[in-house]
Amino acid sequence: MTTTDTIRTMDDPTSGNWNWAPQPEARRLFEELLVLFLEKCPEAARFGEQILDTTGTHITEWVGVILAHDTPEMRERLNGAGYVPRITEFVDADIHYAFWNPAASTPDILLTESNRMSVGLLVDSVADFFAANQISGVDHIQGEPLARARWAQVAEGDGAALWAFERHGYDGFHLKFEIAEHRIAAMHHLERFRARNRWGERAFEEIDGAVRAAVDELGEDWAAAQFIRAERECFIRNHCVASGQRARQVAVGLGVANIDHMVYAASAGAVNATLELFAVLGFQRRESFAVGLSDAAAVLEQPITGDVVVVVSPAGDGPGGSGSWARLVGESLVSSGPAGVALRGEIASLGSRLQIDSDAARPVSSIPVATTHLDALASDGVVENAVASALRDGGVIGPVISLVSRADGSRAIGEASLAYRIPGTA
Repeated sequence: MTTTDTIRTMDDPTSGNWNWAPQPEARRLFEELLVLFLEKCPEAARFGEQILDTTGTHITEWVGVILAHDTPEMRERLNGAGYVPRITEFVDADIHYAFWNPAASTPDILLTESNRMSVGLLVDSVADFFAANQISGVDHIQGEPLARARWAQVAEGDGAALWAFERHGYDGFHLKFEIAEHRIAAMHHLERFRARNRWGERAFEEIDGAVRAAVDELGEDWAAAQFIRAERECFIRNHCVASGQRARQVAVGLGVANIDHMVYAASAGAVNATLELFAVLGFQRRESFAVGLSDAAAVLEQPITGDVVVVVSPAGDGPGGSGSWARLVGESLVSSGPAGVALRGEIASLGSRLQIDSDAARPVSSIPVATTHLDALASDGVVENAVASALRDGGVIGPVISLVSRADGSRAIGEASLAYRIPGTA
């Protein structure tokens, strides 16, 4: 068995070889429920306007769960939109059913016997949300600090309440009690991921050991959440546009929970180790597709955290764009960090803040490459001639940030929406 065989393939909800399609009914139901909620809770509507004004993102990008009244009509709408029941525990006695849509990029919907409505915004930290928005009542946050799940009510209207919630390797609706030792251990592992040596000769070996140690102590879901958190931070440090957008989102207490996917560029010699590490963290295979003429992308998803990563590697015998990336700026998993991050958002609102004016635009944090170094690698055949030629002609290489619209409800990732730029392209 090869290391790539250790990655389990996810169940395909499209029943068509991962042929994702738009989910207009699911998106319509989500938007109708959200509009009804905002009418009942004017304070939440005002906060939605603040989110848009400050960050360029819509409140729709942040909704993780909606609580609605359980009626026969609602059940019919859920069924028609492709929602299916999910098994979970609940924190409130009058909530008995949870539904999710495996084919749509829409939030979970909970049903309650009462007439109340709630909307939960997924944030990095509930306490930070209170601090940024100067909301009183931080002592009423449910869940212990550093636990896998915390939430709190942050606004109230006419039978409707806005909540902020955070999750770290947990997808349920019942507070998970974690003993202090486990919460402290989670922070220790996060620190190891953050501060790891990415350029040492044993970088692959060290991160593999750190990941396995975290999984042994925390379980793969919580360990995956901590690892992805550290990788997001690494990318943001290396990309000024991403750093600026994070600052805007943090200013209103949200964080970076609107990240759609991250991309890792791997050479032929490192792709198995890269895939193996994500397999240890519980990631599973989704769709695959071609990237340019010489690379292939494997989409991986962690089913509990919902995080998605895409590993781009050479499709043939040559180095490909991904192998060229690895030799020029370092393997994504270790030296260079993620090669790309996609944020959920729309060009009309978020694009100007990210310096993006079209679907194809992907701002690059350019990494300079010495001509002598480039020529030597190209003559050795470890960097594609097309990549070398493009870089000599003024092309760029470096991590990119892009936008992905989920307004049609689709979960698809393809070459057009991939947060990656073939090295050397303009």
